[in-house]
Amino acid sequence: MYFITPLYSVAFNAKVASSTLSRAIIATFYPEQESLIQNAVYPTGKGPDNTQIHWLCPREEKPSKPIVLVIRNPISRFQSAMTQAGLSDIDVVLDALEQDKEIKFQKIYRKIRTDVHFKHQFTFAQPSAKVFKLEDLNSAATYIGLTLPLPTINESSEEKPVLTPEQEARIIAYYSEDQSLYEAIPVGGMNYTYTPPSPEPAVLHVPKSVTATQIRLWLVRNGITMTQITNAISSIADTQTRSEAEVLWEYAPYIDRTNPLVTTIASMLNMDNYAIDQAFIEAGNIN
Repeated sequence: MYFITPLYSVAFNAKVASSTLSRAIIATFYPEQESLIQNAVYPTGKGPDNTQIHWLCPREEKPSKPIVLVIRNPISRFQSAMTQAGLSDIDVVLDALEQDKEIKFQKIYRKIRTDVHFKHQFTFAQPSAKVFKLEDLNSAATYIGLTLPLPTINESSEEKPVLTPEQEARIIAYYSEDQSLYEAIPVGGMNYTYTPPSPEPAVLHVPKSVTATQIRLWLVRNGITMTQITNAISSIADTQTRSEAEVLWEYAPYIDRTNPLVTTIASMLNMDNYAIDQAFIEAGNIN
């Protein structure tokens, strides 16, 4: 969700001054909504400058303009989100986030990852977005074109949950992208650039062994004759090694990938370890 301003789509990042920003956007750019706020009837203790009015601020699901995103230290934001949601068991919430499980909060069971207060902050951004730290909120407001000073809306006075070092480590691990982005932002903000991590190299699942029939069929299908194999075995200089290779080739029901004789014979066929692995993978798929 993004608040609409003349030049920017401002991310509705919950627990990161979203109430303050929405109120300031209305005051600066939407005089009709501002008039409604100023002339409304409020209960005792409430008024135009201390009431949440997100719903009055024009917004959109997808950004139609360059994005402005204000982000907060992930640990501090998590603590505020716990308080906002009325949750007390930190480990239960962390388990639900890490394992994508449902828990009961706000009277229903649902996946806590879907709650706006626990959403990863970096997901609001796109390349060319302008990002600011919460501590530098005035710079963000000036960039957007808001009137200063900013109102202070929905500032919680409730005590935040105390975290153990282990819990803090889990929060940082779960919100690692947010943490890295937060740490990189200088005073005055910066343009967001996201370089996705290089994909992990594919892991080859090489069979520990294949049947003698499978390896023979693989050899034939890849242009290697049985004569080439017997000639390679015959050329082994060490008598004991050659004899063992002959027995292995003639009588073994299975050929083990880790058997040193496999490497010895393969090297005579100009096959390196990668080629041997591929041969065993493909042979293992022969029925």
